Amino acid sequence: MPSTAASIVKQLDAPLLSIPDKWSSDALKGGHKIGKAAYLFQKIDDKKEKEWREKYGGTQASRLAEEEAKAKKKADKEKVKERKKTKKANPSKVGTSEKTETGKVETGEKMGIPLRGKVAEEQASPPAAAP
Repeated sequence: MPSTAASIVKQLDAPLLSIPDKWSSDALKGGHKIGKAAYLFQKIDDKKEKEWREKYGGTQASRLAEEEAKAKKKADKEKVKERKKTKKANPSKVGTSEKTETGKVETGEKMGIPLRGKVAEEQASPPAAAP
């Protein structure tokens, strides 16, 4: 970064020198007065950091995976909305079983059929085993 190099030269109060292959201590002579210290880089505020992490953070593969997951979630929400519209339009299907995307058959309250009897928490505990 040219601006960083210029800032370092100003702080050292020395001429800009090329970097040799082998370092020697004669770049700044003894007793040299150094200029006023200053920050080389600006602080990045939290909002900008978050924005840049979202935009540039991670690998391209992870960003693509996130985008695909978001698209799938949106598509799933649309499917659920469509099913609800279909159920409202065809009330005769209420009370029947339905196969979900996972292959499980749903019945009961999810399908609009009220459960009869006691729920598991209300039932008596099983008798103790004989000694």
